[in-house]
Amino acid sequence: MKVAMVTGAGSGIGRAASLALLKTGYRVVLAGRRLEALQQTVAQAGPLGENALAVATDASNAASVEALFVATRKTYGRVCVLARTVAQAGYRAVVDGTFLQRWQREMFRETAAALGVSITPVREALRTLRGEGMVQLEPHRGHVVVPLSRGDIEDIFWLQATIAKELAATAAERITDAQIEELERLNESLAAAVDRGDPEEVVAAEFAFHRAFNRVTGRIKLAWFLLHVARYLPGQIYASDAAWGAAAVAGHRELIEALHRHDVDTVVRLTSGEFTDAAQRLVTRLDEIGLWS
Repeated sequence: MKVAMVTGAGSGIGRAASLALLKTGYRVVLAGRRLEALQQTVAQAGPLGENALAVATDASNAASVEALFVATRKTYGRVCVLARTVAQAGYRAVVDGTFLQRWQREMFRETAAALGVSITPVREALRTLRGEGMVQLEPHRGHVVVPLSRGDIEDIFWLQATIAKELAATAAERITDAQIEELERLNESLAAAVDRGDPEEVVAAEFAFHRAFNRVTGRIKLAWFLLHVARYLPGQIYASDAAWGAAAVAGHRELIEALHRHDVDTVVRLTSGEFTDAAQRLVTRLDEIGLWS
């Protein structure tokens, strides 16, 4: 029996990863702050949901994390897949500036203890991060975060914008009235999440909108590449900003109006603008915390 654990499984990429693992035959432990959101992930899995275990977890609370692993061991006995979850957390921590200190060898044990696992998945996660240039191994120091420059941030968002604009042009040409109605419904869900002020719900709603938009294109591989690059986006930074949320909803409405007209140029321009804005917000955040000082 293959068992995987996914944190943040109630929204966004965590939800998508959970559903994908269930489809490939894994038993999946869904961890996240809100049980209701985790249960929605289970519901989306349909009959495969019987192979999922939803456990409300506060990752900042050691007792809550311990309870997560107790529940996992009681139900499934073990966890096989965890390294990728640790690595994904590492991507966001590096990009949003919260992972500024070197990860020394002692932290293998500390992190493993907090998660209730052996040091193996932590070591594998660091190997993944090292292979993708996020950390480097230095003699007598251990793993050290590779500093991100403004150029690195610009490159990340340039790549995302380049792929997204190509998808946007195709979507503007191919989208149907029914698909536009679906985008309108998803944007209203985003607006409601913004009004409620729940960052996790906002992240999930924003992810759902763009996933539906990209699926319109039928260009599955290109959409997959965009999703892959999106690992670097620290969604909570944006979702926690009410002003960003209101602007995102308004921007989506303008986008939908352009889609009604099949106005390719406007759809591409609006899509590009989203990434320009996101890059500026992240650079401002990193300036504020003194990453480049």
